[in-house]
Amino acid sequence: MNTETKEPGTGIIEYAVDYGTPDPVKQIFQKLGAETSVPTIPGLEINELAGCRGESVHIVRVGDMHIGSLIEGLGTRGLVADEIYRITGVSHYQAIAWSAAMTIFNDLAQSGIPPVTCFMYLSAGSNKVFADTKKMLDLGLGWKKACIAEHTVWGGGETPMLRDLVFPGAFEIAGSTWGIMPYPKCPIDSRNIRVGDRIIGIASSGVHDNGLTLVRDIRSVKLTELGYQALLSDGQTFGQALMEPTVIYGPLVRLLLHNGTEIHSALNITGHGLAKIARAVAPFHYEVENLPEPQPVFRFIQEHSGLSDPVMYNKFNMGTGFVLIVPEDEGLDVIGAATMLGHRAWLAGSVKASPDGKKRVLLPNGMTFTEKDVAVR
Repeated sequence: MNTETKEPGTGIIEYAVDYGTPDPVKQIFQKLGAETSVPTIPGLEINELAGCRGESVHIVRVGDMHIGSLIEGLGTRGLVADEIYRITGVSHYQAIAWSAAMTIFNDLAQSGIPPVTCFMYLSAGSNKVFADTKKMLDLGLGWKKACIAEHTVWGGGETPMLRDLVFPGAFEIAGSTWGIMPYPKCPIDSRNIRVGDRIIGIASSGVHDNGLTLVRDIRSVKLTELGYQALLSDGQTFGQALMEPTVIYGPLVRLLLHNGTEIHSALNITGHGLAKIARAVAPFHYEVENLPEPQPVFRFIQEHSGLSDPVMYNKFNMGTGFVLIVPEDEGLDVIGAATMLGHRAWLAGSVKASPDGKKRVLLPNGMTFTEKDVAVR
């Protein structure tokens, strides 16, 4: 896919990230990582969990515990918050830090392993960024609130000033977490998916944390006067919609596991959109029949970018922030538990046999994604 942004008046603004470029790099790194070995510690038996490579969470079995860990970052959403702050004086940095933490915690939730501790990485292009006490305090408060919501401890982090790597007025926020699941409980394993399983959709709050480079291209090319103050059909400004905090899904996953629900797959719908449902190894057809009406912000993005429905559903969550795949008889219980926690949930579809032995995600209106659309293994 051509990822260059079009000039004003030329129509389509392409999605800014071509996953065909970074995904092969991830695969190379996974191969190199697989050639390393877990440490040998006297008195402890340590083994890497089979099948975890290529997933968001790396898992090792240490004695009678499974330990999962990962690192993630927010991307350029902070630049949108910076412009809104500069023009209006309104700080959305608590939402930015909360959402950055949720990129980490929601990915860990895919394994079912509860977090124990996390770390923040906050780099900036100048000392002036760190000197903005309002911005820094709000970032800290947002991260703290996310940790409290996830019942985990903020253990520390790093705050480098990277003058020649980060733009002078900008910052980058990322972090890591690790968690423990005591044996005999086992992490969620997508190799357990079976024909007949139900696909349950859980609503997002909006764009969450992907596609913000495209959004900034729309703002600079198509919205030169109104910018992020442009109004959506629901009365929100474009900027307000983009600052909606990312939904927290970990407590729902943990509640289901505590209740004995058999979860065969849990998927945080991020950069590959609904194609990510095909991330599981087993070759099934994931037939999605029910999709929510996307929030107005998505149709606004589509209108001003000119992107087709298949591209939008392959790059954005389009209203579905998390997906659970569970046995047929557990679907309604999952929806009930999600509703109890304040989520909007629905029966999205089911798992079918694959006639040709290949993975496919089948969406309404003929949209189809294959494993090539989410080739991160």
